[in-house]
Amino acid sequence: MTTPVGLKPRDWTLDRPRLAAFLRERVAYPRLFATLSGADLYGFPSDDGDYDLRAAHVLPINRP
Repeated sequence: MTTPVGLKPRDWTLDRPRLAAFLRERVAYPRLFATLSGADLYGFPSDDGDYDLRAAHVLPINRP
C-alpha cells in the first residue's frame, strides 16, 4: 500500500513493549493470538492515530 503524500507511516515496533504490556494487564485469559490493525495498515497514517488490537482468547469451560 502507498502512503499519502506528506505522511509517513508510524513505526509501530517502537510501541511494541507498551502494546504487549497493555495486553498482559488488561486481558485475563490466555491469548491464542493478538494482531495489530488500524488506519496505518489501510494506508491512512496520522500522527494522532491510535492502534486497534484484536485477539482470540482461551476461555475457561464451566462443566456441570
